Amino acid sequence: DAEEKKRLRDLLWKLREGGVADNPEELTQAMSRFKDSLTLDALHRPQLMAFCQFMGLAAFGPDPLLRFRINATLRRLQQDDKDILWEGVDALTDTECRAALRARGIPFTGLSPEQMRSGLSEWVQLSMNKEVPMVMMMMSNMCTASRLASTPHRLYHPSARLSALMPSHR
Repeated sequence: DAEEKKRLRDLLWKLREGGVADNPEELTQAMSRFKDSLTLDALHRPQLMAFCQFMGLAAFGPDPLLRFRINATLRRLQQDDKDILWEGVDALTDTECRAALRARGIPFTGLSPEQMRSGLSEWVQLSMNKEVPMVMMMMSNMCTASRLASTPHRLYHPSARLSALMPSHR
């Protein structure tokens, strides 16, 4: 409805101007309104190449091929998320959990197995239950990874992805 569109427009404007969301739910609701294909279509070549590199994909070829590679990988991750949701993160070995985190671009160095499972569980809940597009979550992880690269002494905490955009973390 018109009121929802206005709230989304206001939030996006606030974020564009360097502001932060009022709460994680507001951000989650806004992100769930986007679709992976629309978000990918808006990316320019340098962004597509960076996205591919972040996901460990070949970053050469025409833009439609890069989008195809990203979409195919995201579909595999989405299927994997369904399996994890069904079986539970506790069914994964530590090695499988690390591989799942790595595939999603979630930093895990220095985390305990419980923290790794918590981060993966948060991802699965956002992608499956909250229907937040994976492209948006991967972009969030790319931003988190770039912040961690600039401050290597800080450890990553699983809830840092969305909460990093919150006022208390600025």
